[in-house]
Amino acid sequence: MTQYMVPEAEAFKLLGKKNSSFQKANEIAVRLATMENLKNLGFSDKDVDEVKGIFADTNIYLLGGTFFIAAIHLLFDFLAIKNDVSFWRKKSNLIGLSKWTVMWRAFSQTVIFFYLCDEGSSLLILIPTGISTVIELWKLKKISRVQLISSNSILPRIQFKTDDIDAAEVKTREFDAEIGILGA
Repeated sequence: MTQYMVPEAEAFKLLGKKNSSFQKANEIAVRLATMENLKNLGFSDKDVDEVKGIFADTNIYLLGGTFFIAAIHLLFDFLAIKNDVSFWRKKSNLIGLSKWTVMWRAFSQTVIFFYLCDEGSSLLILIPTGISTVIELWKLKKISRVQLISSNSILPRIQFKTDDIDAAEVKTREFDAEIGILGA
């Protein structure tokens, strides 16, 4: 049996060619495995095709810019929600706060959330909107001074607390009622 000697430079070229084809095959396998992972996470075939289309048809700079802007938007959403909860948690009286404005915001935020759910919006939109809706409803409970009292029945009783309203809050409610009359 005859052995053929291949120069080192040629051997590295052949190895490089085999390596690159192996590397390409490996990359394709990793991509397919990643797509399978998306299916395992609950993505449908349509969603997986959309993800493939996003990476195949979109300029990488545009995709990176979109990702960056979405991340900054989520950061600002988080900071706004944190600030809102912090403000309302510290607020012991409701001087200068319009009850009707809080009611309107809670109503409109709830309608927007249900609309987005009905339209099948992205979770990137639904999650912050859902959290904001819960916070608006919590603020409505706080400004209405509603207290849920558990009783022996199935549903708890609802009680409105009005005993700790001071003169400044009464004045705020008068202004609020006056604006409500003028706005109608």
